[in-house]
Amino acid sequence: MKVFCLSIAWMGMGIVTYPLFVPLNGMSFGLSGGMIGLILCLPSLASIAFVPLINAYVNKMGIELVICCSGLFFGLAFVIMGFTALVTTSTAYLWISIITSIITGVAIAGNIVGEQALLLRYSTKEEREKNLGLFRAASGLGGLLAPLFGSAMYAWGGYMAAFMSVGAVYWLITPIIYFRLYAARD
Repeated sequence: MKVFCLSIAWMGMGIVTYPLFVPLNGMSFGLSGGMIGLILCLPSLASIAFVPLINAYVNKMGIELVICCSGLFFGLAFVIMGFTALVTTSTAYLWISIITSIITGVAIAGNIVGEQALLLRYSTKEEREKNLGLFRAASGLGGLLAPLFGSAMYAWGGYMAAFMSVGAVYWLITPIIYFRLYAARD
């Protein structure tokens, strides 16, 4: 359970990274406030839309695989979002941002479903509240560290570094989390 807190914390960091840096880049492409707002709200909308679908298949796929796929999708979305620093047209930036926002929302939905399933399957009734508290604390810690880590990455390598660092680290931690959760299952 505690290793999953790393996933939750890093996802919390990524979720807060979006509103920190997307408006800056969106404005540099001349996007309207409404379009930037759409990009920022799409992860939440996609998450709401995909939770029921993921919930329907979590037992068939397995909790660990859902969490693993969510981590890989989350990392992919952030790496691709980092590459938007290289695009030259506002249309390309807008469409890539919309697609990656949806992928991010699907990943968040998978993590939410996985988190709840982990609590029910792996925690005893007495430990559930404590583990839920650990998950919430990890999410808050990720959100707290996002401005510090994100601004350091932005100062070091600009918009691309701010997003790609979140995605790359998520790709690094996802296999560790998957194998630790899979081993704990037995």
